[in-house]
Amino acid sequence: MMTKDNRRYYLDLKENPRGRFLRVKTNYRTAVTIPEKSWSRFRDIFSDYVDKMKDGGGGGGVGTLARIFDVLRLSLHFLGEDLDKAILEQLNLKFANKVVQNVGLCIALWDIVERGESFMFPGDSGHHTKVKFRILVFRPFVDQILVGKIKSCDHESVRVTLGFFDDITIPKNNLQKDSEFDSEKQEWIWKYPTDDGPHELFMEKDEDIRFKVVSDMFVDTTPTGNPGLESSDVESFENKKTSYRIIAAINDSGLGPLTWWTASGEEEDNGE
Repeated sequence: MMTKDNRRYYLDLKENPRGRFLRVKTNYRTAVTIPEKSWSRFRDIFSDYVDKMKDGGGGGGVGTLARIFDVLRLSLHFLGEDLDKAILEQLNLKFANKVVQNVGLCIALWDIVERGESFMFPGDSGHHTKVKFRILVFRPFVDQILVGKIKSCDHESVRVTLGFFDDITIPKNNLQKDSEFDSEKQEWIWKYPTDDGPHELFMEKDEDIRFKVVSDMFVDTTPTGNPGLESSDVESFENKKTSYRIIAAINDSGLGPLTWWTASGEEEDNGE
């Protein structure tokens, strides 16, 4: 259990014939069920998202609540089980770690807003239920400042990771002016002008970096569809590198590796 802002969050493991789940229950909201494959990516940042998403608002954080309508198919396997629990579980399996076109990367189901009647199609043994729900989504806004780690560099760009999301690109045109690429070290170098000549500031792998979001883009990579939310609107987490991408920049004051500005501040203090 953890407590934040007078809210209690109970985390426990559940298991059923379909797999293991991390269940997060609060004293204010519907429980969130996270599939096992999502734990490693989102367990460590869940607490941060609780802060940013408290009271149901984005609050300027990288997370937001998206409202989605879907027609969810449940197989005969779920007959006799609690319908609400089955819907919670299947929505998380369908959307967690997925990219929804023009919405963002889904983290976990937040709550169910409305559940309609269930119906069946001819020739289909499963039953279909109309559902409106809110889901926790990662999609930072334009001009938002974030801090990640440098994943790699090449002649064209710098790649940044947030740990749970890797496809953040800083094109070379969005680097600081007078930046050059070192082919041998595979690093970008900012040659900061001083009275004594250029001072080299390096961009090393795994270094913390502060950047600004310039734009994002979605690419539809699945051509088929199904009733309700089009399957072309939902991409797997593994395919997010082609289905969702963030373009960033560090060509403003205060942006770039954190060591650039920390070292600068220390030098000024020592000079005083």
